[in-house]
Amino acid sequence: MPASTHQAHLLRQHPELGELSRYYASLGLESPIQWALSERAGEPAVATAALVHALLAEVAPARDEAWLSAIRAGEVNVGNEALIAEAGAALRTVEQAGVDPRALTPLVRAIQAQVVRNIAALLDQGPEISCIPLPPGREAHWQLYSVQADDSPGREIVGLYPLIDGSGAI
Repeated sequence: MPASTHQAHLLRQHPELGELSRYYASLGLESPIQWALSERAGEPAVATAALVHALLAEVAPARDEAWLSAIRAGEVNVGNEALIAEAGAALRTVEQAGVDPRALTPLVRAIQAQVVRNIAALLDQGPEISCIPLPPGREAHWQLYSVQADDSPGREIVGLYPLIDGSGAI
């Protein structure tokens, strides 16, 4: 059964999921009905989807030139004035060499995508994924949780890295 037919079948089975699935589709997520089913089953689907969407939004869209404007204006959220100045100087060097800086957009996107995927892996797998040095005999780890309406912890958010798999979402 093709995916779209399966999605339609699930919607016929669970028509109440139509609105929820439209929300997930608006985020550009694959299989929005599956996301809606997960939410209905008590999984932290909204929190996970929002985080995945936010991470993917950090990668410049193809043929986007906003990154050029941000560097020219010095409006890059890195908190390091020297790095911002170096980026501006590098951009000027590229332009002075007669290279259209828009040709660098795939390079910028590749670096951004790598950072996003590395962050997703780090959030999923903790310090061991990056071999973060820890003091001898000491352990550190973290977990992400959704938060309930009353600010209490909800369910654990896991599996970010597979959701940002590079299959075309970026």
